[in-house]
Amino acid sequence: AEHLNIVIHPAASQGHRQWPVNNFVKLFDLLSEKFGYKTVRMILVGIKSEEPLHKEIIDKSSAQIVSLIERDLLFTMTVIKNANLFIGSDSGPKHIADGFSTPIVELLGPMRPEAVQAIGKSSVTIYKDVGCNPCAQQGCKFGGKCVQAIEVNDVFEAACSLLED
Repeated sequence: AEHLNIVIHPAASQGHRQWPVNNFVKLFDLLSEKFGYKTVRMILVGIKSEEPLHKEIIDKSSAQIVSLIERDLLFTMTVIKNANLFIGSDSGPKHIADGFSTPIVELLGPMRPEAVQAIGKSSVTIYKDVGCNPCAQQGCKFGGKCVQAIEVNDVFEAACSLLED
């Protein structure tokens, strides 16, 4: 069987914009169960400072995960271009995925979706209105409840619908 390559940028520029590690772990396990542990490969992309986050996700998950920390940009872009799916917040890697029309599930917390969301046809934006977002993002006194409100099942269902297309 062909591999399903899912590229994930799990980090966010600020902690309150980052989806919880345990949510990524649950999501990866659900996707691996649904499509087959040998078939689905999670590819984490990021910069050197995000390495501990990658390690934590890998340690907690039983999914097949590859961490590509700080590979050169061209290599990372090629991996994103050839992915079956990209999952992440509003970040550089997400915009690269959008530029290549890679299917995207984007997790937006404090940002106004219409300001930053992917423009590609095969993209799903997950945004929960929690009353205080969109915001100026100068820190967060609510512990990032906007991004915490995104449920694993929302992301799983969006990912499945794009992968099954």
